[in-house]
Amino acid sequence: MYRVLGRRTLYALLALFSLIILVQGYVIYQLQQEHTTNETAPIEKSSLPLDDLFKDFSYKREIDPFDELRKMQAHMREVVKDMNSGFDPTDFTSSVIEDRGTYYILQIHLPGADKKNISIDVRKRLLHVKADLQSHSQVHQNGYINTARQSHRFYRSFQLPDDADEMNIRHSYDEDTLQIQIDKMDKQAMH
Repeated sequence: MYRVLGRRTLYALLALFSLIILVQGYVIYQLQQEHTTNETAPIEKSSLPLDDLFKDFSYKREIDPFDELRKMQAHMREVVKDMNSGFDPTDFTSSVIEDRGTYYILQIHLPGADKKNISIDVRKRLLHVKADLQSHSQVHQNGYINTARQSHRFYRSFQLPDDADEMNIRHSYDEDTLQIQIDKMDKQAMH
């Protein structure tokens, strides 16, 4: 119990100190902006709020406190990009709908999908397509083997044309492409 309470207290203190540092950085930035627009005398370090808490830290007057946030954001983008290497989430979202006279063809690229994990449903003139996608990559580099497995869900809905017969829909899945054929209704049946 003591360890959990101590850890929570430590997290609370870290959050408080982070907030104080962020506030002080913002105040410094605002004062610098004021100084550059008013062209007044330089701001003395002792006149800044919360300086007594941070008197042991030295800092440059020209720093942008948000520069660290931008650096952290760029670093997080790199981390996420590295995590997703080998898998492009936009790769499986391409779809093509063609009118072939008596029927429509909808083709959706779904790499890594298993036939058993593809679901097609029609409700209120909307065609719903769901699939579970799996990807696997293995990279040999500098004597190490990096293996990654990823699992993703695909969901997309398509508005059926007015002349589409939602009772006559067939589909097939071959070479990472789901092909859905939607027959058209007779013109007499539409009226």
